[in-house]
Amino acid sequence: MESSHTGLAPSQQELYRFLSRSIGQLRWGILAALLLVTMAQPTISRIGLPTWSLLGLFAGYNMLLDLLGTRSPRRFSFARVAILDLLVAGFLYFLGNEAGGPLFVLFFLAVDSAAAALSLRGILLYTAAVAVIAAADDVVLRPRSSALIDLRSLGVRLIMLAIVGIGMSILTRRLALEHAVAHAAHTEAERLEELERLRGDFTASVSHDLRTPLTAARAALILLETSARDRHRADEQALLDNTRRNIERLDLLINDLLTHNQLEAGAIQLDHEPLDLRAVVTDAIAVVHPLLQDKDQLLEVDLGEPLLV
Repeated sequence: MESSHTGLAPSQQELYRFLSRSIGQLRWGILAALLLVTMAQPTISRIGLPTWSLLGLFAGYNMLLDLLGTRSPRRFSFARVAILDLLVAGFLYFLGNEAGGPLFVLFFLAVDSAAAALSLRGILLYTAAVAVIAAADDVVLRPRSSALIDLRSLGVRLIMLAIVGIGMSILTRRLALEHAVAHAAHTEAERLEELERLRGDFTASVSHDLRTPLTAARAALILLETSARDRHRADEQALLDNTRRNIERLDLLINDLLTHNQLEAGAIQLDHEPLDLRAVVTDAIAVVHPLLQDKDQLLEVDLGEPLLV
């Protein structure tokens, strides 16, 4: 049995295809079990045919639905199939001439199909319609002498119908909700993945663009140091040395950005090796030393032993 939901999103179409396939397999499985039961203990229907032959008619009807649903899916939604099921099941149950017999299970199949398309209120109304048809059939099929027993039996079966209908409706709504949550999580994961890709591209682009002015500044500094090294005062040479260290530090930061992108992409792996933090501190002090001199500040550092990490 196929259902048409061409106006829905692809994820919703996938959900309804799953429901259609699952309910179709359920219907054929139950029909096969009913045929085995009725053939093991055959009874005669109102029109003189065995009960299993009426189930065969319902199986033919079910096969026709599958065929028409495959060729013309727009005309066979769950709601339309549920209406046809109710009419066919009520008619065959009446012909069966066996109140509460195996043919009563056809009403359960109709309720299962309806639960996939109707809301909770809709499935309650549909179950009420099934109860009216089943009760009307029972009034005709049951003998008057067992009216009290018939009423109890009918009440139990109608309660079972209501439980099945409401339960199937709740399970269908829950399945739709879980499918929507899973689809939203998948969409969010794709969005985050795209943002991460854009961030990586932006970092690589910025790192590449920063190298151009940095290379020019390094070349100018080398030219300045080479051409006027002998004429520099001590403080001017210290300033040039500090500028060179800052340029080298910027170059290291740019390399770190590129390396970070490569690490996240799995292109490279880290090889751990010891690092003396004293060298890190010494380089940092050299960077801020001109600022300390301008403010006549004194920085004392006591790092006597190696600080390996």
